[in-house]
Amino acid sequence: MTIKSERPAALLVLLVGLSLVGCASLQQGPDEREQLQTKAEAGDRLAQYQLAKSYCCGFGMRTSTRKSLYWQCRAAIQGYAPSQYEMGNILSNFFDDNDRTTAFGDTDYVSAYMWYTVASINGHALALEVRDKLAQKMSRDDVIRGKRWATQWKNIHCENLR
Repeated sequence: MTIKSERPAALLVLLVGLSLVGCASLQQGPDEREQLQTKAEAGDRLAQYQLAKSYCCGFGMRTSTRKSLYWQCRAAIQGYAPSQYEMGNILSNFFDDNDRTTAFGDTDYVSAYMWYTVASINGHALALEVRDKLAQKMSRDDVIRGKRWATQWKNIHCENLR
């Protein structure tokens, strides 16, 4: 993915995502989901992360990659390290998700590197290790771009995912 002017743009957030890890812990009924939706809309980043997982896993609702990506992005741009890590996972195609590939294309190692870097800065325990493994698959120039983008991640917006 090319980001014009060397800063993350709205297209970058189209490539964010979720892993299916942890879905079992998010089973919820309609009342709990409605409360979660209300909290997420009010800006609660944990609720946004959990709602993203719910849309991903489809508990009591249809799965929706677009909605799950939107809520994951909202939590990530608020500095929520687990969401940032999950974004790195989907961008690097850490797990097999045919829906993601169909909707968003191939892997984006530069953006994944960026999100793993940001997640590690925000305290995610595994992000740095995974990022360094990913760097082995990348060119030197792509690693440099990923590092530069990691300094500009706050410029990302999620509205185009809605």
